[in-house]
Amino acid sequence: LEGEWSEIAAAVSMNLGSVYDSQGRVDDALRMQKQVLRVHRRVHGDGHVKVAEALNNIGVYFERIGQLARATEAFEEAHAIYVGLYGEDHEDVAKVLGLMAGVLHVQGKVGEALPMQEKALD
Repeated sequence: LEGEWSEIAAAVSMNLGSVYDSQGRVDDALRMQKQVLRVHRRVHGDGHVKVAEALNNIGVYFERIGQLARATEAFEEAHAIYVGLYGEDHEDVAKVLGLMAGVLHVQGKVGEALPMQEKALD
């Protein structure tokens, strides 16, 4: 695929999102990352590692703007993709578990966050 649905367009959107992020323009960075996600879904399908990576990034931005439920949704979808690709024992699975635990901690759900963080370290 070419044009706005190409890997090049996804890379440009990701780079632009990074610039926005460095300027403190988190909403614009989130918008760019959502575009990256749309491209990767269209080009690779829903179960691809690049889709999971984009979902992780989206989750981080949602967490930063205080949309914790949406952050959790993005992280949970990324987790499901990673587990489907690699099984439970993989660094990407551990990374997203850590991100999910971070959201739980921010929500004051330390009792739920701690076992998840411990699982990420296993």
